[in-house]
Amino acid sequence: MSDDDRLSKIDAKLDVLIAKHDAQGATVTDHETRLRAVERNSVTRTELDQRSRRIQGNVTIIIAVAAVLVSLVFGLISALGG
Repeated sequence: MSDDDRLSKIDAKLDVLIAKHDAQGATVTDHETRLRAVERNSVTRTELDQRSRRIQGNVTIIIAVAAVLVSLVFGLISALGG
């Protein structure tokens, strides 16, 4: 085998390796982009705690209003002699 043939094979193998490297680089870039998007859209623990507190506050208000309404209804029933 001549030196030119060997060099041609080495060049071909290098071209394949470079193509694989470029494809791998593109994959890594894609993964980094998707990871940044996930991190940007993720909910932090503080945000979850704030949401929980708001939900608990709203539920407490609803229960309090319902209790007042039930008390009013029973008060009216008692006042009307029921």
